[in-house]
Order: sequence, then structure tokens, then C-alpha cells
Amino acid sequence: MLSEGEAAAERYLAFLKAGSSVYPLEALRMAGVDMASAQPVEETFAVLASLVDRLETLV
Repeated sequence: MLSEGEAAAERYLAFLKAGSSVYPLEALRMAGVDMASAQPVEETFAVLASLVDRLETLV
């Protein structure tokens, strides 16, 4: 969202507006997330791992 600006914001708003009117995978696709590939999950886990590393450093 930060790097793509307005286009990403519009996709996110479309995702939110979809609510439960479409299947979850279709709503995510509207937001620009393709859950048919492993990339979104891998990127999410990488962010989570980075946060865990930061937490371990702080503790």
C-alpha cells in the first residue's frame, strides 16, 4: 500500500466493499492478492519472522 499509493488504496477499498458478497479468495484477488500462489503466504511469514526476531532482541 505504501509503495503503490492510490492504486493500492482503491483495491483495498474494493476489497472492503465486497464484504461477504463474494468468496474470500475472490475478495483477496480484488485487493491484488493471488492466493493461488505461495508468494503471499511466504511474504507474510517473512514479515512475521522479522517481528519475532525484533521481539527476541528487545526481550
